[in-house]
Amino acid sequence: MKSRLSLLFAALLVFSLPLGAGAMSHSKHEGHGTHKTEKTEKKSKHQHHEEADAKKTSAAEAHAHMAAHGDMFDLGSGSDKGVKASAHLDDVAEEMAKAGMPHTHHLMVLFLDEKSGEPIEEGTVAVKIRNPAGEESAPLRLVGMDGHFGADLTIDQKGVYVFTVGTSLIDGVKRQYEFKYENE
Repeated sequence: MKSRLSLLFAALLVFSLPLGAGAMSHSKHEGHGTHKTEKTEKKSKHQHHEEADAKKTSAAEAHAHMAAHGDMFDLGSGSDKGVKASAHLDDVAEEMAKAGMPHTHHLMVLFLDEKSGEPIEEGTVAVKIRNPAGEESAPLRLVGMDGHFGADLTIDQKGVYVFTVGTSLIDGVKRQYEFKYENE
C-alpha cells in the first residue's frame, strides 16, 4: 500500500512539474503546517545528521536566494520565546505584472531555534498589515516554501507599512514579531 501511494505521489509530481514551473515557486511544500503522526520510523544517527544538514542547507539556500535579489529589502529580525525571525521583502511587481497579477511584493520570514540554530519550517504563520493610512488587514496566511514562510502582497501606497507576524510553530507556542517597511 505504501509503495502504491509513493508511486501515485511520484506520478502526480511528474505531471504537475510543467504546471508548477510558471508558478514562481509559490507552491505549498508537503508537511508544512501539519502535525507528525505517532508512527515514526527509526533512523540511524547518520541519517538523522544528514537530514539535519539538509534542513540547514535549505535555510542557507533561502538566505542566499534572498540576498541574491537586487530589489530585496531586509526588514530586520526579532526574537520571541527562543525563536529568531528574520524578514525580507522582495519587489516582484514586474514579474507579477507579466503574469497579470496585482501583487507588488513577496514577504519572506525565516525562523531559527536560537538554542540549536536549526531552521523551523513547520507551523502556522500569518501576517496583519497596517498600511500608511493606518488601516489594518485581516490576517493573511504565510505558506511554507523553500525554507521560509511567505506570501505575495500589494504595497501600493507611499509611507510606512507595519507587518505584525503571528505564529504557532511546531512547538505550539504562540509568538509575535513586528517589522516595518517604508515605501517611497
